Amino acid sequence: MHVLAPVTMVPDVFLATRIHEPLLRDHRARAQTHLDRLAARAKRRGVRASTLLLDFAVAHERIVQVAKTRRAHLIVMGTHGRTGLERLLLGSVAEQVLRDAACSVLVVKLPRGQPVTERGDVAVAGRN
Repeated sequence: MHVLAPVTMVPDVFLATRIHEPLLRDHRARAQTHLDRLAARAKRRGVRASTLLLDFAVAHERIVQVAKTRRAHLIVMGTHGRTGLERLLLGSVAEQVLRDAACSVLVVKLPRGQPVTERGDVAVAGRN
């Protein structure tokens, strides 16, 4: 699962729909391509995988909501491992999911220096 974060705009700047909409479509398309690649990689390794792209929302709220709807037993998610001021300013989706989820949450700290394109997204394991 991947939750698209709202596209941040500069305050007091108006973008015409003809400019804004293509930006959003491109953002969605790139996210879906990334998810499709991750699912294909998992399937090649014998792991059953499906993807879910959720439109612009507060990430931790949507993750918890989907886990509840799917009656998940476990949420597995990566973390950037931010600390200090960076964590204070940016917050931690993983920490908020840990606090709010009704099921167990496994948080995996990804190795430093690993390119973002190789990092996994959130996986929700439910009853199928």
